[in-house]
Amino acid sequence: MTENAIVSLPNSPVRTYLLDQISKYFSNLEDIDSQLNRFLKIDQPLYDLWIKKHFGTLLNNQQELQSRRDELLSLRDQVEAERFVTGLSFPVCYEIVMQRNEGLRSSDPEVRALYEEEVLEFQRAFEEKRESYLGSEPRDGARDLFESAGLYDEEMRRPFFARELRRKDFIQDRCKTVYRTLARLLHPDMGMAADQEWAIQLWAQVQAAYHDGREFVLTSALAVARVMLGMQDQVTAKELFEAQRYLESVYGARRKRVKQFRKTPAWNFSEKDHKGLLKRTSRKIKTSLNHLLREVEDLESLIESWQS
Repeated sequence: MTENAIVSLPNSPVRTYLLDQISKYFSNLEDIDSQLNRFLKIDQPLYDLWIKKHFGTLLNNQQELQSRRDELLSLRDQVEAERFVTGLSFPVCYEIVMQRNEGLRSSDPEVRALYEEEVLEFQRAFEEKRESYLGSEPRDGARDLFESAGLYDEEMRRPFFARELRRKDFIQDRCKTVYRTLARLLHPDMGMAADQEWAIQLWAQVQAAYHDGREFVLTSALAVARVMLGMQDQVTAKELFEAQRYLESVYGARRKRVKQFRKTPAWNFSEKDHKGLLKRTSRKIKTSLNHLLREVEDLESLIESWQS
């Protein structure tokens, strides 16, 4: 054995600790996944049916008010933008906007094309007016400043971009290699763990990571798959550490998702007393309806003042 040879220590304290951590995270993920599956497959569908049964009419009214509110808000924003660009009074701007919208809905293609061109011209005028108030983008200003000082040279930037392209090509090749190895372990049709639940979930994450080019997720998933298949000897301590970090991040994201779902009335709906929930939900929907109604009335009164 040479002096600089690397000796494998399969039972070292570090590897044992990391393997225990990976096993713990997998156990925790199984528990939290069971909670998520119960919520998404049982509680949420039952809650949706219960809501439609008891509050279908109120929800339809709420949806109609929301659509009306959004329509009025869009009209108000268009009138205010017209006033910002032209400086005309609100009634005049309202007439201009209504005429433009009517032209955009015209059945005559030539008329519609004219108004579409007018909209584009207005958008350009709006951007010019906005930039006159806010100034140019900081990036452009910084580039002008560097060029005036002789510090910006496009030729000097080219090697950096060339290195960046080579780095991206290397990462892409590395991702392909790891992905092929993972396919032999996890693919539903030919993988060694094709029929196991953890492999199905991990394979879905692997496909998303490969599509996005996330090398860390792929290498970590490879270490996790080898550990779960009893191939720990093929995983280095560094890869085990990355796998532990990856599982920790996945578990944290699942916990955050469960925490958000716990705040909804649908959580544990199949085990709740619906009498108290019925009163709370009715009060909440009616309050929301009253708020929407007041908002719509305020917008309608504002637009009526422009029409007079």
